[in-house]
Amino acid sequence: MTLALGVRNSVGSVIVAAAVVTSCSSSSLAPSQTEASRRNGTAGGRVLFIGNSLTEANGLPTVVETLSRQGGGTPISTASVVFGGFSLEDHWNQGTAQRRIAERGWSIVVLQQGPSSLPESRVALREWTARFDTVIRASGARTALYMVWPESNRRDAFDAVSQSYTRAAEDVTGMLLPVGEAWRGAWRRDPEVPLYGPDGFHPTPTATYLAALVIYQMITDKSPGAFRHRRRCQRTVRACCRKPHRKRTHNSVDARVPAVRICPNSRRTRSDSNGQRRTTADRRTRKKAHACGPF
Repeated sequence: MTLALGVRNSVGSVIVAAAVVTSCSSSSLAPSQTEASRRNGTAGGRVLFIGNSLTEANGLPTVVETLSRQGGGTPISTASVVFGGFSLEDHWNQGTAQRRIAERGWSIVVLQQGPSSLPESRVALREWTARFDTVIRASGARTALYMVWPESNRRDAFDAVSQSYTRAAEDVTGMLLPVGEAWRGAWRRDPEVPLYGPDGFHPTPTATYLAALVIYQMITDKSPGAFRHRRRCQRTVRACCRKPHRKRTHNSVDARVPAVRICPNSRRTRSDSNGQRRTTADRRTRKKAHACGPF
């Protein structure tokens, strides 16, 4: 009951935040980043998500599909390659992401890793985004960067996260999906909007809905204000809270997952993008936040 009430009270702030941040992002990006998708007919079509549990939580790709059906126009179909705790480098080395991209037929490929606020993580994000972009362009699709957010105990890192993802998108003339900025916009309107999940890092269903609104508008250039019925929006958010009918694995491809899915800690000792082992403090932060890629 409490969750449902919180969802109802948050929907308005979330919709406004998504509309404002995407409008600002569209006007601030280079014309090639906003106009190319419309010229190439990618305002819809097939979208491939590559990321970790920040993408997997609450079934974000499915929520984007649902919004496209409600918003009219060209429906969006989605697929995903998600592994808990993976960075883009991990995806590259594992190989599934490249194979899915090579299937062709995608209009947009969305890349996501952890906050990437640390200098070495920023370098890695830009490097592996560039590598993936070569494959994505060869398949006839466009690259998009899903900008995430820092952990709740590192809110002062929002600017660094934003800068990392913005630069990575600019490097490849890609599309920036500024979800982390939409979080800040929602809090400016209503500081009580519940966006962090119980672990202080993964998104609540409301936060996933906000992310879907941002992604939907950036892909289609259709404002969230086009959704006339708030009740329909609320039903979409509440649908994220439903438990799945059968068990799913944490590390999966195209998995449907319950709300606030937490990725497992990696079974192997991981290193930063520069090849150096993380400090004890970094490992403690990673364990507390249930690690979702470079910080």
